Amino acid sequence: MMKKTAIALGIAAMTFGAQAADLINTEDNKFELNVDVGAYYQSRTTATTGVVTSQLLGKGINQIQLRNTKTLPNGWKIIGQAELDYDPVGDNAPALSDDMRVAVDVPVWGRISAGQFDSFYEDNIAESLGFWGIGDLGAFAAEPASTSDGKRLQYYNKYGDLQVVLDATFGYATSALTSQEIGVVGTVAYKIGDLQLFVGGGYVPSYYSDAGTATQNTFKTVNNSSVVYTNVGGITATYTMGATKLAASMQSVTAASGAIYAYNGAAVEQTIDAWKLGLTMLQVNEGAANQFTQYGLGINYTIAPKAIVFMEANSLGATNTYGNAFEFGMKYTF
Repeated sequence: MMKKTAIALGIAAMTFGAQAADLINTEDNKFELNVDVGAYYQSRTTATTGVVTSQLLGKGINQIQLRNTKTLPNGWKIIGQAELDYDPVGDNAPALSDDMRVAVDVPVWGRISAGQFDSFYEDNIAESLGFWGIGDLGAFAAEPASTSDGKRLQYYNKYGDLQVVLDATFGYATSALTSQEIGVVGTVAYKIGDLQLFVGGGYVPSYYSDAGTATQNTFKTVNNSSVVYTNVGGITATYTMGATKLAASMQSVTAASGAIYAYNGAAVEQTIDAWKLGLTMLQVNEGAANQFTQYGLGINYTIAPKAIVFMEANSLGATNTYGNAFEFGMKYTF
């Protein structure tokens, strides 16, 4: 997610005029405008033929986010968020909606959010071994399947060091979209000093519809086949020691056929002044014929506040038919 910048309020005032400026400057209202812009060169090698594909990309790392939080006299908070993913490299490329939500946060009772956004399980378990990555997901180690992001209803609450989250996804049992299902994935997080634990799992509908068209809930295996899945589960632990961050994760995805796919791995991130280095290792078991180990290496360098250059090199086994990937680029947040 994006972080609020120091100039966000000034930009918003210029953009939306005096009325917005008055609203922004009240003690009970917080407005944020955040922008990520970047581009990178990527080279990928096909695992089966060795063919190399190179391209200049912008997708996956560029976002524009608007977020407003209004605090009521009784302590309740009303939250609205709109976010767009865009591609600054492709001419006239469409911008796509991402992480849209409206929420009500009630002290003690928790927060209810509705919209389309990543589940807490996806952010903290499924993606836990790629926390240092910047570029396109194709150059990461595999991200195990989690939940679809659309038609999401989320309950979140925090009790001291304990976080409890339920993510409900509205979907269907069949492609006819006549038999509605509600999938629920629950996640619990607990912090013990510098150690953070995440445990989660649940059921995912077999079909979903974001625009009236049935889409099967699938993920790609090592041999590039599509598998319909219904259940996910996992546990992740992260530990921070000063400038060093460690992560370990064990996850599983259950296909509609009953087959179980396992993903176990570890990652380390080290910050040294303006440098950040990351290393990921993931063991993938997608059946007797599809077992392999993936590796990912990333290096980021901060050349100015909120401006970084990055390089990532990965050995992906045969995931999505690509054996190796390399990329480097620049990203700026303002």
